[in-house]
Amino acid sequence: MVITDLVKMQGRQLYDVIEDELTEVRVNITKDISRLIIAGKLYENVRSGETLSIPYWVASRLVERGVAEYADKILDPATIAQIAWRERRSIAELIGLPPKFYSEARRLLRRLADTQPEQALAVGRNLRDIITNRTSKLLSYASKNIPVDKIKNITEEEASLYLEVKNVLDKWLKLLGVIGEDNG
Repeated sequence: MVITDLVKMQGRQLYDVIEDELTEVRVNITKDISRLIIAGKLYENVRSGETLSIPYWVASRLVERGVAEYADKILDPATIAQIAWRERRSIAELIGLPPKFYSEARRLLRRLADTQPEQALAVGRNLRDIITNRTSKLLSYASKNIPVDKIKNITEEEASLYLEVKNVLDKWLKLLGVIGEDNG
């Protein structure tokens, strides 16, 4: 059983890495490119100033080579720290997060772990704070029976978690006899 759980966990991590690397991001081309092949798709005569939506793994290599820059802001340690501070200050409501926040955060942690392990630890602590604060708020919403579509600034991942938690809470309350067909 432990081996099966370990394989599942490693498989999930591998899935997350693959998903993150294949997630499309927008880049602005900064130097002309005469020919570019991405996953079998041919781009010819790509001019400086054009914007492309391409998989992250390709975008990161183009950015490293200085021929493109990210069109959308990429998460960095300072942004994570600012989000953590804002989330702590917002007592009852979720703050808005950048698009693809959790996959971007995973990507940032992986990148920092390889190059700046101390920075990765600090980012990890801030992410833990963000997740802890947001989860606490989601639990509060679930206990108040708030419909998921009424929760502002909830991410797709959090909505999925919320529905699971809400389902478990509802089952528990039914088991206790607090809610049911007649009283709840």
